[in-house]
Amino acid sequence: MINNIYLEYRQKYSKAMRAPSIIMPPKHVEQLISTTTLLKEIAHETKKLESMVTTLNERIAGHIRYPDPIAHYPNFIQSIDLIGIHEQHHFNLCQKYYRDGH
Repeated sequence: MINNIYLEYRQKYSKAMRAPSIIMPPKHVEQLISTTTLLKEIAHETKKLESMVTTLNERIAGHIRYPDPIAHYPNFIQSIDLIGIHEQHHFNLCQKYYRDGH
């Protein structure tokens, strides 16, 4: 398991980690979907990811490293954990957004 680098960043700098500009959605895009639809989309994307990585040998996956100093150069397996942490963070934000009536 890998540490929650997003939480660590927030605790250290008292603000959320900014996404790189290349992956930021355009400012004018606002698409509201239901929590149910969001969960279905997450499940669908998770299945796609699972189908791509299930045949990868775990010992090999442990040696594939990503050049990400903020995440302490995670291996492939740790990167999958980070994706889950990241998606849960955004899901929690969506739940708060809907709960607050936006």
